[in-house]
Amino acid sequence: MSLRYLHEQACFDVLYDQNGNAIPEKIDQILHEIDLGLWDNYLFGNYEMYKNAKSQIEMANAFQRVLSQQQQIDAANTNK
Repeated sequence: MSLRYLHEQACFDVLYDQNGNAIPEKIDQILHEIDLGLWDNYLFGNYEMYKNAKSQIEMANAFQRVLSQQQQIDAANTNK
């Protein structure tokens, strides 16, 4: 997710000249801001959202497995 955020930021028109070429000074400014840690909150926040979404998916999959196993047990007990 952090790379996606960085990609979105890198697509801003102010970073490019009229011919569509990157302005080296603007790119250097962004890299300098990243080195200083000014982007840490943005990049870390996106990473946290990714981790939370991934955890929710894993938890939903775990519950689904448990429910499926319980249904199989119930079906087996019903057939006895």
